[in-house]
Amino acid sequence: MPKRLLPLLLTLMLLFPVAVQAQAPNTLETVGIDLWPEYDSPGVLVIYRIALSPLTVLPADISLRIPAAAGEPFAVAGRQTEGSLFNIPYTRQVSGPWASIMFTADVSELQIEYYDPALQIESQHRQYNFVWPGDYPVGNLSIQIQQPFDASAMLISPSFGAGIVGGDGLTYYNRDVGQLNAGQTIEISLEYDKASDTYSAQTMSVQPSGDIPEDESGSIRVSQSTLLVLAGLLGAALIVGGVVWYLRSGQQTRSASPRRRHAPAAARKTQSASTDEQNVYCHSCGKRAQAGDRFCRSCGTPLRTG
Repeated sequence: MPKRLLPLLLTLMLLFPVAVQAQAPNTLETVGIDLWPEYDSPGVLVIYRIALSPLTVLPADISLRIPAAAGEPFAVAGRQTEGSLFNIPYTRQVSGPWASIMFTADVSELQIEYYDPALQIESQHRQYNFVWPGDYPVGNLSIQIQQPFDASAMLISPSFGAGIVGGDGLTYYNRDVGQLNAGQTIEISLEYDKASDTYSAQTMSVQPSGDIPEDESGSIRVSQSTLLVLAGLLGAALIVGGVVWYLRSGQQTRSASPRRRHAPAAARKTQSASTDEQNVYCHSCGKRAQAGDRFCRSCGTPLRTG
């Protein structure tokens, strides 16, 4: 063997383990699955809260399967260090009953949401089957099921034990599945009776994030410094308004004032929608959302902006 080939072989031998490690499948450290039947639609809202393994090299290519009948996922998002969620671009590829959602993750915490239309409704009886397809090995998987509003005779298989009433007044059932290998599936079946068509989200009232301080007489307390600032601003506004009125009145004596045009209906609708977005509050924690938000920046709950 020529001596000049020896360094090349040694280099290839050193790089081979690195290449094998880079091609190794990603591991999901934890997966929390929320199943919310009839939350705000006739189907089941499915939420995956995923934490990648600390050994995962970012950015990482992720491909998760969801039922093809679910269509486009409601959200594919990443969670930043301060807790806020942001949308991640994805592609969807259908193969048989499944659709692969493929994206590149730049952060280790992810949240995937979709609406599964597989909930069967026959009069007052409901039945639903959920399957975790086992695309990745999971360090610890847990499942939480939200019992819909006005539901009774809740039956879950395998058993989740007794439910716990949450702060929103709804009952939740929890089960820790534990560690799963790649290719290991989990199937959950649930059925219940529901006397009405009211969605759970419709029963949740928005609460303020904090109490407004009041004095003993019940009126809102305003500090003296605040009153001085407000008085100063009011005085400045009166002065500016007087100057503007004087200038405009002088112009009207020289020429007729132009006719004021109203904004198009579409523009007024857009302005109204913008104002409504600024007044959206999270129904879970009461925090005020910013324009364009799809998730609560405080608790991560999907916002109801419709």
